[in-house]
Amino acid sequence: MAALEVTASIIVLNDLRRASSVRHGNKLLWTLLAFVQPIGPWLYFWFGQSRE
Repeated sequence: MAALEVTASIIVLNDLRRASSVRHGNKLLWTLLAFVQPIGPWLYFWFGQSRE
């Protein structure tokens, strides 16, 4: 389970680094939430990730 959470956090951080914008907040907020386990990365996937 821990490996899944670490992998999700890494994916979020890489996506944030490449994204030109995010939904519902800003990049700093989503970067900080990526470290809030276990729910932070999943919130980003559902609400923060840009669908462009």
